[in-house]
Amino acid sequence: MNQRLTAIIEREEDGYVALCPEYDVVSQGASIEEARQNLREALELFFECASAGELSGAIRARSTSLRSRLPLGRLATLSGPKVCAILERHGFGEVRRRGSHIVMQRQDGPTTITAPVPDHKELRIGTLRAIIR
Repeated sequence: MNQRLTAIIEREEDGYVALCPEYDVVSQGASIEEARQNLREALELFFECASAGELSGAIRARSTSLRSRLPLGRLATLSGPKVCAILERHGFGEVRRRGSHIVMQRQDGPTTITAPVPDHKELRIGTLRAIIR
């Protein structure tokens, strides 16, 4: 499936955070090009693992409207594996790992929630915020 998607890439301290707002998929990189390539990889994994409901955008649109009302406060610096461990405590399980990403997934009633997590030593705050949402 060839689909044109938006990539929002923002500078954050010594690197870049890349977000695809259509599916709330996020990644990061040391340069703009690395962040873009990592976002592409995360999106490929998301499309391989996501449920039909997530791909239709209905789940993402609904969760985005709820998330915008929740303040996040200050976040600690965490690694990708540490974020995956936290997600596991909240019912997520690892379903795939490739390149620099780990795909975590959770069944929530009839819906599936898929979260690609960069497998980096340190996740930037913008990356963490997007995963939490």
